[in-house]
Amino acid sequence: MSKEIIENVVVSLAALLLAPWVVLFFVKYYAWTRGMLEEILK
Repeated sequence: MSKEIIENVVVSLAALLLAPWVVLFFVKYYAWTRGMLEEILK
């Protein structure tokens, strides 16, 4: 196994582990932003 392959595997695993948290964060942030906008535009 060359160093580059190992690095690619590590990056892929990190991305897979982080993806759900990033999605969760965006969903929460989006919902919060929409709530704020609705309050302002009432």
